[in-house]
Amino acid sequence: MNPLSYERLLDAAQRRELTPTERAELEAWLAAHPELRTAWAEEAALNRLLAAMPAAPLASNFTARVVHAVEGLERDAARERRVRPRWWRSFGLGWRLATAGAALAAILVSVQLRQQAQYRARMAESVAAMSALADLPSVEALADFEVVYHLPSGPLLDEQELAQAFE
Repeated sequence: MNPLSYERLLDAAQRRELTPTERAELEAWLAAHPELRTAWAEEAALNRLLAAMPAAPLASNFTARVVHAVEGLERDAARERRVRPRWWRSFGLGWRLATAGAALAAILVSVQLRQQAQYRARMAESVAAMSALADLPSVEALADFEVVYHLPSGPLLDEQELAQAFE
């Protein structure tokens, strides 16, 4: 027998007298688990006392009172479902519009800040490109076509050769 069978027998003993088969099964269980014998005796005594008690008298209008109470609970539940506002409806229209406006303003500000950051990044790239052009020879030196024409076509090895080419 397993503990579930013991629990099943305990439940059956609370409702009715055990059959001879169930009683034999219980005796085998209690022989294997003597520590539960006292608990079983207490449960059996309690069951006998409860069975000996007289039935509680019921009022003549008991059924009508129960039905009336159930109907009242149903009415209260239906009223609560109708009356209880949703959490967003508990705020007034003004608060909801103000919240939506604040959210829209936050979105617009974040878009504007991102566009400004992108513009600044493009400007920084342009300034970096222009600063690289500052190292080129002056426009007057490039204006003389003959000097430019005689510049070597490949990469220059050294600044001295570049100076000789401009001479």
